[in-house]
Amino acid sequence: MWKNLYVDGATGVENGVIMKDEEYKGLCRITLENCSGYFVITCGIYDKMFHIVFCNVGNFQRIYEEMKQDLQDFLDKDSLEYENIAFYRYFKSKF
Repeated sequence: MWKNLYVDGATGVENGVIMKDEEYKGLCRITLENCSGYFVITCGIYDKMFHIVFCNVGNFQRIYEEMKQDLQDFLDKDSLEYENIAFYRYFKSKF
């Protein structure tokens, strides 16, 4: 399951205040930060993929949860390298 890595008062890659920071099975991480008027979600599958998404006030929670679920679904199944690459492309184009 997702492990909470949140540290109160920490800042993210865009120098915003981190609101959520979670890791899944030691394989990936997703972080939500508030950057004064907009939100940033950074996520990555360790040593494989990294992605940053900029969101507005109206959609950041939905996008964060969708990204988290897509990452979890992908990591919970066995896949071949070409399937991994296809997922990375799909994920980056979706978000």
